[in-house]
Amino acid sequence: MMPQDVYFGIDQKQRLKESCKEWGNYALVCNQASLDAQLQATPDVLRNIQGKQAKLTCIWGPQHGFFGHAQDNMIETEDDTTSPVHQVPIYSLYGKTREPTPPMLSKLNSIIVDIQLSGTRVYTYKATLLATLKAAKRANLKVVILDRPNPLGGKFVAGRVLEQEMISFVGPDLLPMRHGLSTGEMARFLNRKINADLEVIEIKGWNPDTTWLTQKRPWILTSPNLPTLKSVILYPGLVALEGCNLSEGRGTTLPFECVGSRAFVNPKQLIGRLYDLLPKLQGVQLRPFRFEPTFSKWSGHCCYGVQFIVENPDLFCSFHLGIALIKCYMDLIGDNFAFKAAPYEYEYRRNPMDLILGSREGSKKIEDYRPDDSFWSAGLTDYCAQVAPYLIYPRAMTPTNPQN
Repeated sequence: MMPQDVYFGIDQKQRLKESCKEWGNYALVCNQASLDAQLQATPDVLRNIQGKQAKLTCIWGPQHGFFGHAQDNMIETEDDTTSPVHQVPIYSLYGKTREPTPPMLSKLNSIIVDIQLSGTRVYTYKATLLATLKAAKRANLKVVILDRPNPLGGKFVAGRVLEQEMISFVGPDLLPMRHGLSTGEMARFLNRKINADLEVIEIKGWNPDTTWLTQKRPWILTSPNLPTLKSVILYPGLVALEGCNLSEGRGTTLPFECVGSRAFVNPKQLIGRLYDLLPKLQGVQLRPFRFEPTFSKWSGHCCYGVQFIVENPDLFCSFHLGIALIKCYMDLIGDNFAFKAAPYEYEYRRNPMDLILGSREGSKKIEDYRPDDSFWSAGLTDYCAQVAPYLIYPRAMTPTNPQN
C-alpha cells in the first residue's frame, strides 16, 4: 500500500459505501487516470464496494478516450464500444457528440464523476463536466463528484478571466487560465447556474496551498501530452503555443516542457530576450534545445528553441512565460511566425489564440506584450471573490506575481 496523507474522493471507501446506497443505476465519467491510492481503477473500486445497492450501467470517457490513447486535439474517439472487464457500454463524450444523449441517460438514476483536472482553463474536461451537469438537470439525475486536488494547488490564480463572448469548449465558464479549483469545487462553480442535484465526496487531508509534489502518490497522465508533473506545471503558459505555429513539444518525449520553431533562432539570444521581459523569473531554468517532433507541428524537422527545467513550482507560474515566448519568437523570426487558423476544438470561426487567451484582443496584445499590463490580469480579483462561496477547502486565493 502506498503511504498516504491525502485521501481523494475515490479513497473514501466508507463514505462511498454510504453514498452508493442512493445511486441505483449509474453512469461513470472517468478515464485511465481515475485510480485510487493503490492504483486500482475507479470502476473496479466501485464494483467492489457497491454490492447490490448500485449498478454500473455505462462508462463515459472524455477527450482522448476512456483509455487515454488519442493523441491530439479534435481526434475523436469511437463510441459504442464495450468494457472488456465490466461488460458495459463505453460512450465517448468527445466524438459524434460532446454531451450525454437521451439514450445514454435512459434507465439511469445517477452519474458518478471521477476526473482529474489539470488546473488550467484550456482543458476540455471542464466542458465535459459542465455538459454532464446540464444533462443531469434535464433528466433529474443526481451527480456525485469524487473529488481530486488541483495539481497546481488552490492558492494562486493567473491569466485574465475569460470574456463572456469567448466561451467555448476550451473555456466553458468565466475562469482565469490558472483557476485554482479542485474537481469538486469546479463542479460547484459550474453548477451555480444549473442547480443540478450535486454531491461531492471531499478530499481528506488536502492542503490547497500546496502543489501535487506534496502528494505521496505518482502523477498519472491525465492525457497523452501531460505525462509528467513538470508538463502540468508548464501547461498554463505553454498551452498558448497551440494558437500559433511554434511547437509546444508535441511529438517529443517532452510535451509542454520545450518550445521550438523550424525557423532558425539563436537559443541563447532567445533566452536573453526572455529574461529581458521577465527579469524576476524564478523557479525554472532555461537551456538551449533542439528537437525533432515525430508528429504534430514541424514533424520530421529540426526545431530550435528552449527546454524548461522546473526547479521550484512554489515560486513559478508559467502563464507569463508562455506569452513572453510568443512575443520573443515574433520579434526574432518575423514572417516565419504565424498565428494558427481555425478550426480549434470545434470552433470554426474564432481566432484560436483569442480563444485560448480568453479575449478578442489576445493575439493583438501579444505584439506589444508587457508583463505589467493590466490586460493580462483582468478580472482576477473579482474571480477570487466570486468563486469563494464554492470553495470546499478554505484558503485565500491570490493572483500571482506578473513576473512569473
